[in-house]
Amino acid sequence: MRPLYPRLVHHGLTTFSSPDVMRFLGKPIPLSGQAPKRFSGEVVSDLRHREEGVCIKHSVNGNSLKLYDKAFTVVGSVLRAEATVPNADDVRVYRPKEGAPEGARAWRQMRRGIADLHRRAEVSRKAAERYREAFASGEEDTTLEELIRRLAQPRPWRGRRVRTLRPLADDRTLLQAVSRGQFPLHGFRNRDLRGIFFPRAAKTPCHGSQDHHRHADSAPIHRPPTDFDGGMKIFAGGKESMS
Repeated sequence: MRPLYPRLVHHGLTTFSSPDVMRFLGKPIPLSGQAPKRFSGEVVSDLRHREEGVCIKHSVNGNSLKLYDKAFTVVGSVLRAEATVPNADDVRVYRPKEGAPEGARAWRQMRRGIADLHRRAEVSRKAAERYREAFASGEEDTTLEELIRRLAQPRPWRGRRVRTLRPLADDRTLLQAVSRGQFPLHGFRNRDLRGIFFPRAAKTPCHGSQDHHRHADSAPIHRPPTDFDGGMKIFAGGKESMS
């Protein structure tokens, strides 16, 4: 852990932009990848040296993500990523109105106390997962050949054998598209890719190639009814290979 951690710190400080930090903490970011113009909060990243280790911290309006290199011992070490959500005003929870438990549910402001503790835990867990996965693109000694070797293996999908990905040839532009910063949080769908490759025809129904849906480095996702209705996300291993 000791040789690796300085590279993780450098990667976090020099690579993660303000929109990246906002995405980690669940803030919606437009397809442009820039912070929304209506956002008037504060995004801060800093580094702190303490007796027990080094801490890198990113925060949005008081809610934060941290990475520690704590607990170096003779038997091993611990890399700890954590999310803290003290500012409930900046988070939404899918619930009925206060005082109307049987009423219609909608995305509303998180309540203080323990009433929405489940949502606070969910937001913190997902933020920490996105944060950890983002470090998969950090520099390491693995060769490019080793990273893409498994992508060059045919895969079974619904009882059929589908072709391999060709990251250095036919599929290069596709992989660049799905690696865009707007997709790690919500995933992507065919119409998102049509908007990138064919902006004028993005609203036209299309039944094109499904190869990117069939690869083992992506998987379907499903969300509450007020969020979008499902798509594809790239696993950490796939992010590492595409980086």
